[in-house]
Amino acid sequence: MTQLSSHPNSRPISDARPLMTYARARLWLGISNVGFFVVLATVLLGIGGGPAIISMLGLEAASPLTVFAALLACYLILSIPGDIVGGFILPRKFGRSTTTFGQFFIQWLRGVAIHFAVMLASGMLLLTAGRLFGAIGFAGAAGLMMLGFAQFQLPLARLAARLRDYPALPTELAPAVSNQSYIAVESTDPGFVGGFTGLPGFETLVIPANWIRVLTPKELDIQLRRRMALRTTGTRTRGLMVALGWNLMGLTICTYAMGGAVSSVAGIVSIGLCFTLWSFVGLLLLPTISRRGVYEADRHVLQNGVSRNELEAVIRKLDRLQEDEPARPTGVEAIFHPVPSVENRLRATMQPNLGRGAYHAVRMALPLSWCCLGLLSRAVHCNCGRPSVWVMLPGD
Repeated sequence: MTQLSSHPNSRPISDARPLMTYARARLWLGISNVGFFVVLATVLLGIGGGPAIISMLGLEAASPLTVFAALLACYLILSIPGDIVGGFILPRKFGRSTTTFGQFFIQWLRGVAIHFAVMLASGMLLLTAGRLFGAIGFAGAAGLMMLGFAQFQLPLARLAARLRDYPALPTELAPAVSNQSYIAVESTDPGFVGGFTGLPGFETLVIPANWIRVLTPKELDIQLRRRMALRTTGTRTRGLMVALGWNLMGLTICTYAMGGAVSSVAGIVSIGLCFTLWSFVGLLLLPTISRRGVYEADRHVLQNGVSRNELEAVIRKLDRLQEDEPARPTGVEAIFHPVPSVENRLRATMQPNLGRGAYHAVRMALPLSWCCLGLLSRAVHCNCGRPSVWVMLPGD
């Protein structure tokens, strides 16, 4: 029999949330993982950056392709402990997955292969552009690669996560996504939420097949209208532009901070280490405007026929599919979470207009940083060890 406290406002002991929840365990993993790579980048820059690393590994006479491949292999090896904990141990410990280690390893290996290939190609293209056109060409090449990544995000996500096509949406839901190119896909990760891919004007809306199964037709209609609100309000476009601008500005600053050495592998490695520190600053600053983008979409659907109770039901149900953390401390959310908690989203619907946001700015800047050789793109709490959300990070 469950023992009850005598206090009138108490809850049964069996109903209390555990001290270490899945969400909190992932947060600590993300803090540790990001902290490790930030400290590593700082130390490596302190001992001489790219030239020192290449010398320590005895790669002075190796070809650029060999050097980049060797350094990326070292990076991927260092990522293994965090990936195993985040992608296998924690989901099983908290009942979020029944995947065997063999199944996890195959999925992880697939994602790692794509990540490795994109970063290797990026390194070689940056080196070629730097040698031919100097710092301006180097920055221009990075910008073009990020634009290409954004446009072809869906094919890259398919390769990294093996997303499979799902039959079309029920006919009655078509009005919610009218005049919008969309596709429903199947993912093995229940936290996969899809979203818009492609540059403004060429977007495709990716819809998780899991939503079709777990949401009622009414709830799915509301969530699809929220997705469309991201485009209607312009917050999705602003988020993408902020992500592109943030990365390009950071890469330019890091290039000059490292002496403009864009014509050598060693110089580009140093720039990548410096850019890792810039990405860390983005993790601290960009969540605020990202959260405003979520609030902006919520307000839009409330102003266009959706009741607060209906929106709340959808928000709560989808939150349970991800980290199931309906409330969190203000300080923790301000620093680490670009997606507001359920309670903060509901509270915001009753407040005055909070201003325009830039939806998903921080979680778009991370995958785009593949093109800038940053080391934090898959070290954060929401996607560590989860290849299905390395290219398309989870959101609301």
